Amino acid sequence: METTESTESAVAEVSAPSSTTYVKVKWIAGYFAVGLSTIYDAIEAGDLPAIRVGRGTHKAGIRVRFADVQAYEQSRQINPAALTA
Repeated sequence: METTESTESAVAEVSAPSSTTYVKVKWIAGYFAVGLSTIYDAIEAGDLPAIRVGRGTHKAGIRVRFADVQAYEQSRQINPAALTA
């Protein structure tokens, strides 16, 4: 049985890849807790840079650099003070 400490470190590794790592759209959707279509829309709008890997044009071959995911997250920050006004 795993200890809580080892479980937490395993979660930290999964939830924070290096900035040069490429991640799948499904992972990004889970990271932001949104649907896949939300991420695909951001990619198609040019808000989230992505590359296609593999043959064909299927959506399963889309990857996004984690640093770009972080930049997208920062650009979408909501000012909490504005919510209370």
